[in-house]
This record gives sequence, C-alpha cells and structure tokens, in this order.
Amino acid sequence: MGPAFDLIRNSKVVGLGLFGRLPEIDLSLSDNRHLVSFATAEGQPEWSLTDRRSEPHIWVTVRNGVLFESDGTVPHD
Repeated sequence: MGPAFDLIRNSKVVGLGLFGRLPEIDLSLSDNRHLVSFATAEGQPEWSLTDRRSEPHIWVTVRNGVLFESDGTVPHD
C-alpha cells in the first residue's frame, strides 16, 4: 500500500457523513483526517461500506439516490 494509507493505518473512525445530490461519503478519522468519495461521471456513486463485526455482514451503498442496505449478496446496479 502507498504512503497515503500509512497516514490512516492506525486511525479510528470518529464520524460518517453523507453529502451531495447523489450521496458521497465523508468518513471522519482520528487526527482530523478524512476519507472522501467522489465521482466525476454521471450516474450512481460506486461505493459501498461493509460492517463485518457480526453475522450477517451489512453492506450499505446507494441505489437511485437512496441508501440501500443488504447482506452483500445482492448485486450492485
């Protein structure tokens, strides 16, 4: 992994925000760092978040401008 990942490797998630007409992610990390998604093309954002802390795993993505939750077995449009 590159040097950018070295900056966040031991960071903790302290917040999560959504912004924009079609939701993009702002993942707030400790040490005042952020991971922000962005798209430069038309259409749906192509990101997903996965919570693997328990079974079943929870996947969150966007479909038609709305947050969509699944177990990861539903293909992304």
